[in-house]
Amino acid sequence: MNIDIFIPVHLNSKRLPKKHLQLINGKPVLQHLVERLTLCKEIRNIIVCCTTEPNDDELVDFLQTKNIKFFRGSEKDILQRFLDAAKKFDTDIIIDVEGDKIYTDPDYVDKITNMLKTSKSDFVIGNNSKTKFNPSNHFIHGIIPAGFKKNALEKICRLKNTDDTGTGYREFFIKSKSIKNLCYNFFLIY
Repeated sequence: MNIDIFIPVHLNSKRLPKKHLQLINGKPVLQHLVERLTLCKEIRNIIVCCTTEPNDDELVDFLQTKNIKFFRGSEKDILQRFLDAAKKFDTDIIIDVEGDKIYTDPDYVDKITNMLKTSKSDFVIGNNSKTKFNPSNHFIHGIIPAGFKKNALEKICRLKNTDDTGTGYREFFIKSKSIKNLCYNFFLIY
């Protein structure tokens, strides 16, 4: 199975423009994240998934200078951007690490990867409950990423009734009535 990390990023943030290129100790935030994720043992590629918008040209220039793989896709539809990237890179399992989650733990990336490889789960995410998803626990969601299989993403993209999945896109896996037959597991932090 081809397992890749996809990092959704765009420079057009309203609250902190170009936040992914802001420097911490002389190095862009995104570079810190990518370097941290290279410690993952189960991953084939780390791919930054940015938009085709001209304001992401500066980001692409940075990625090219650092030899970081990238994919440019839809600005508003992150799910379609992920699916198009998965098709281009022949990805079977996607580990979704949001670009501002610089403390994502490589060990949890590998644990989620192994769960997706060895179980029938289509979607795995960190959570503090075995029975109900808690989207407001940002501590867990900042350390443990989500992961999903490409075939589940294909199904969601066929069934979704919006092209604006820029925020809350993970909830399509959890809350949408049209995908109730998908299997997902919650991963608890210990």
